[in-house]
Amino acid sequence: MIMYQLLRPLAYMSIRDDSKWKIDILLPMLFSILATCTIYALPVAPVIFGKDGVIQLLMGLFQILPGFYLTALAAVATFNRPDMDNLLPDPAPTVEVSVRGRSTKIELTRRRMLSMLFGYLTFLSFGIYFVSLAAQIGAPSVVAMTPAWLLWYVRCAFSVGFGFLLWQMIFITLFGLYQLSDRMHQPD
Repeated sequence: MIMYQLLRPLAYMSIRDDSKWKIDILLPMLFSILATCTIYALPVAPVIFGKDGVIQLLMGLFQILPGFYLTALAAVATFNRPDMDNLLPDPAPTVEVSVRGRSTKIELTRRRMLSMLFGYLTFLSFGIYFVSLAAQIGAPSVVAMTPAWLLWYVRCAFSVGFGFLLWQMIFITLFGLYQLSDRMHQPD
């Protein structure tokens, strides 16, 4: 029960909708692979770790993002608009929730979907920050312990994985901004 509660922000990824996977999985994976290939194809690859590395430059952003996402979550949860509690248009996205210990499928309202979205983004931004911190601290040890022939593959795998999380956060944020700034003002 406690793990269900602690990991509930991840429920956003279990929302069932026909096109959501493109924003959540497809686009982030494509951009991550493209960015990684571009980085390693450059004549002088940018520094990823260390004092002036890409991760160090992004750490400031990762520190402020949870506050932004929590503010957006609070705003969505308290919007005083009745249409926020209407079901999303057909086919409405669905999600499985636990009600009195039993799994139940429910259709989503705009408020619930946006709450789940910004809850996930808050969780993801904390996660990316701690992955970045661990990477900054652990990179020298990983480099020292990894055979030279394997190091390039480790760097590529990290770049694709980290890039996927970063691009996923960007695309889901853009989708959330679309929902808040445009879609919620359109008639269903």
